[in-house]
Amino acid sequence: WLRERDMAVPLNTAARFVSRLAYAVGHAHNRGVLHRDLKPGNVLLDPDRSAVDGEGDSTNLDQYSPRISDFGLAKLADAEGDETRSRAVLGTPSYMAPEQASGDIANVGTAAELYGLGAILYELITGKPPFRKATDIATLQAIQFEDVVAPRRLRPDVPRELEAICLKCLEKSPTRRYATAM
Repeated sequence: WLRERDMAVPLNTAARFVSRLAYAVGHAHNRGVLHRDLKPGNVLLDPDRSAVDGEGDSTNLDQYSPRISDFGLAKLADAEGDETRSRAVLGTPSYMAPEQASGDIANVGTAAELYGLGAILYELITGKPPFRKATDIATLQAIQFEDVVAPRRLRPDVPRELEAICLKCLEKSPTRRYATAM
C-alpha cells in the first residue's frame, strides 16, 4: 500500500494509524513480547467492512485495521538465548534503533520498538524512512551517528506536535524515547 502511493498520507490519518500500531505494540509488551523488526512491510492492512463491500476507498489508510505480522525475530522480553550473546544485527536496517544497528542485541528492548514506531510514522508523513543509504552498512552507520532530518524540513505542513512525537521516538538514546508504547 505504502509503495503504491503517489501522494502524501494525510497527517491525521498517519497519526491515527501509528497510534493503533502503538496500542498493539504496547499490548505485546505488556505480555512480555518484543517484535524486534517493526517496519511497514510487517504491517498487514485488514480492510474494514465498507472496503470489503466495495464501498470504501482503498487509497485511504483509515479504511484498514493494521495487523502486526512476521514475528520471526520476536522474543520474550525476559528470555535469554544465544542470539543475545552474539553481536549479530537483527532486523531491517532502515527501521532499526541505534542500539540494534550497533549489534547490541542484549540491550534491544521496548525502547527499540518505540524507535520502530517512530520510523513508520516518519515514513508515513515524509514518504521515506528516516535513514536509507546506498548500502545496509552505510544505513546502519547513519542510524548510529547521523541526525535524522526533521519531518518539517521535508514536509512543512507537519504540525510541530506531530514532529515532536516522531523525533522523540527516533532519539538516539533509548532513555530519551517514550517509556511505553501506550
